[in-house]
Amino acid sequence: MTVALMRAALTALQPTAPLETAFTGPGLTAASVVKREKPRVGRNGIKRPVKGKCADVLKVFHELRVKGTESKDLTTAIHAVGEKRGWNRNNVGCELSAYRRFHGIGRPRKG
Repeated sequence: MTVALMRAALTALQPTAPLETAFTGPGLTAASVVKREKPRVGRNGIKRPVKGKCADVLKVFHELRVKGTESKDLTTAIHAVGEKRGWNRNNVGCELSAYRRFHGIGRPRKG
């Protein structure tokens, strides 16, 4: 295959619509797809949620850590808070794992 044939094939594969309009549909605009209200902070390969229940769970984790809750007691404490607020127990556990990875906290050791 020659270089000219490869260029012709690549030119034929290029999208006809610009990227901003390729993701629009009913109820979506290019501005809503491309821009965010707040930038998401990323650390250790984890992106922190900006709003919603997941962000609320992470906020409570942070408050418990600031109060000085030990890593062993953090799981028990957050599940107690989650039951009071009506959060899904499995989601709270997943967010706890993400919080630990985000902040580089190791798992608690037995003993």
